[in-house]
Amino acid sequence: MHHHMSTQDWTAGGNSSSSTTPICTPIIAPNLVLITLLTASVLATDAKVYVAVYNTIHELDPNHWAIYIDDPATGPTIHQVYDDGTKYYVPEVVEKKPDSSAKLNHQCLVATLAPGKVAAARSLFQAHKCNNVSGKWNCQAWVEEALRAADSAGLLHFDSHAEKCLKYTRQHWQR
Repeated sequence: MHHHMSTQDWTAGGNSSSSTTPICTPIIAPNLVLITLLTASVLATDAKVYVAVYNTIHELDPNHWAIYIDDPATGPTIHQVYDDGTKYYVPEVVEKKPDSSAKLNHQCLVATLAPGKVAAARSLFQAHKCNNVSGKWNCQAWVEEALRAADSAGLLHFDSHAEKCLKYTRQHWQR
């Protein structure tokens, strides 16, 4: 969100008994405010990366996890793996927000992406391979691996606190 600041924003309003008395003339404050506004506008354009956690369909299944990129410039995308009953695979990108599903349980913010790195992160996630050998590997493992790969590639910084939270809630089984 961009804020337009008028001259009145920099001055102290109010009634003055003399028209020649200057209203408040800032000396340093405008520069600090301008720097703050510029910093806020740069940060506001960063994409946010979440892990979306969905409730299970069957009680024996682990919760479904997906990577959700909320990019103000190009829109939302969900990156995930599906299980067709015989193997895991990465389907096409879903261009929706996770809350479009009634099964969404919660979202966990895990990283931010600079505007110039969003496309590369999306490509990396879509190309990240599935492990169809391990009996403990599932969509949750894919999410962790894909986020670590994006971190290693310098595309994002996978927040260490968020990574610990995910490890704590990770379910190491398949149905």
